Amino acid sequence: MKPIRIDKSRVPADQLNRRELLKFEQQLFKHFSKKENREADCIHEAGHEFYYRLIGMAVTRKGPGAIYRPLTNDFIFGSLETIAVDTPQTKRNVMDTAKALAAGGVAKVTLSPNTDPCDGHDFTVFNSLCKERWPNMIGQELQDIWDRAKDLVREDLCSQELQDEIRKIAREIENEIFG
Repeated sequence: MKPIRIDKSRVPADQLNRRELLKFEQQLFKHFSKKENREADCIHEAGHEFYYRLIGMAVTRKGPGAIYRPLTNDFIFGSLETIAVDTPQTKRNVMDTAKALAAGGVAKVTLSPNTDPCDGHDFTVFNSLCKERWPNMIGQELQDIWDRAKDLVREDLCSQELQDEIRKIAREIENEIFG
């Protein structure tokens, strides 16, 4: 395994020694030093990636990083991330979006038992996207769609073929990010 690298390219030099940034680094080093944590987090991202590609989105993988926000004088910290963007082939509706965002947490708890799905941020992203793309959907309707999406992904993950594919993508992510 290559050394864990945290992208701090968007942190000014005069902010690099801030206590909260150093604490974040220590937490990530400790977390990712355990193989089971790397594998579980990569499975989470692989779940997203599989469903994003299924609807025709282009995907980029990012490792851990920090961004400094000068207006609020604080940081945004991130672990592993799958960034998806629409392509001319993207066929997206609200359920496809929900499945792609829910798939990370569902895959993680299905294929890495006894782990936290870590899908709170994914649900927040889903809500933001819905406000932007489907503004008439609100509140309980969004929660119902999210819950149904999770159920559909769970059903999909009963397939050994899909489990194997997500594990394969997770190994690719782990090799790319951690070596």
